[in-house]
Amino acid sequence: SLQSAAMQPTSTAGPTSLEDLKAGSSKPGESGISSLQLPPWLDMARCQRSRRFFAEHAAAMVLAWHCSLVIGFSLPSLLSALVFTHASDSPSKSLQRYIRTFSHLVSWHVGNIWDPQSKSFASIQAVRGLHAGVRSQMQAHLPGQTWISMYDMACVQSGFMGAITIVPTKLGIHASDSSLEDYVYFWRCVGYHLGVSDEYNLCSLGKQISDKIVWEFIDSVLMPDIAHPPAEYLPIAKAYIDGLNLTTLGLPFFSVQSTLALSYWALNRDHGQLSFGDLCRFYYLRLVLLCIGAFSPFRHLLNWAVLAYLRQASYCVEGSSRTAERCPFTGMSIQHGMACPHASTSVAGAQSFDHCAHDANVQLPVLARILLTIVLLLPAAVLGGFACGTLFALAWFGYALVDRETVGQLATFMLMERDQAM
Repeated sequence: SLQSAAMQPTSTAGPTSLEDLKAGSSKPGESGISSLQLPPWLDMARCQRSRRFFAEHAAAMVLAWHCSLVIGFSLPSLLSALVFTHASDSPSKSLQRYIRTFSHLVSWHVGNIWDPQSKSFASIQAVRGLHAGVRSQMQAHLPGQTWISMYDMACVQSGFMGAITIVPTKLGIHASDSSLEDYVYFWRCVGYHLGVSDEYNLCSLGKQISDKIVWEFIDSVLMPDIAHPPAEYLPIAKAYIDGLNLTTLGLPFFSVQSTLALSYWALNRDHGQLSFGDLCRFYYLRLVLLCIGAFSPFRHLLNWAVLAYLRQASYCVEGSSRTAERCPFTGMSIQHGMACPHASTSVAGAQSFDHCAHDANVQLPVLARILLTIVLLLPAAVLGGFACGTLFALAWFGYALVDRETVGQLATFMLMERDQAM
């Protein structure tokens, strides 16, 4: 039973350094262990505590995922897969694919990934099966390299949980150490479901070790790659950003450079020179994060707006598309019958969770976009109102401080001058 599994001793297998993870570069990212087989280290209650964590910090976490994607596009292994699929070369296609990606992630965070009857379980198994199909197709078309290896899976894992656990306060997340430890544990469970062996699971040994490895990855892999990105980086990143701005009624809230600057700032790196527009975006995104962390009503309102948009946009994307299968992370279209033999849900049976979205004219939910845009503009409105109020108060107090008798004499003198002139 689930409870008996949770009572078994905790495994201590896992990577202790980035070099340990790199040893998995030549190993396919599939453990061969069915998700129906519960691991001996499972603590069900601890895994489920991540639901409350996500409910409290959903918007900040989605923004962290956004930043991780933009900077993560510079990783050659990930970028090669994106270019190969041709599924991210336009704003519309990119937006639809990442709506599916974020919808999968949200599903894992709000449901029970261990319950075989849940949508969360079906979603994560569908992704695992699709990874198997992607791996098969890429190895057939691009032989000589191990695609979606254990190391690649760990890199993606670090992108989705790393920033949240190493710099939470920069993202507006004020959480206890135990909550962050539990979140790392949740991603250990996600990695297990996706077929990552404990030996190469970034989160196997807890937050202290995972944070250490994430910083090693940032310093020795991510920063060098983004400093000299491949030629295909900018088109892919720009298509994603242009698609993302469609969610805010076309208002350019985001840009590649401002998003990178936000990531550099969060990681205590110099963001370099920015254009005036990007500088405004950068500071406004920081203002949004400040409001998320400081004002719980705004945080909860933005959480609601983001999740409502993702939910409705996901319905629109699925309803407008032909039924087919695509990996939510690479966008690769998978042929029927291609599935992970160890996943409980085949690709053919996962259609209700992951549809192909080719329609460039898909209609995104207008009301949800309006509400999301209004909520994102609230900090600007409050700041503008505060500035106007401050100026008015300064003018009022300045007038009150002036000697009113002197003002009266000056007015009388001016009237006398006018009378003499007449």
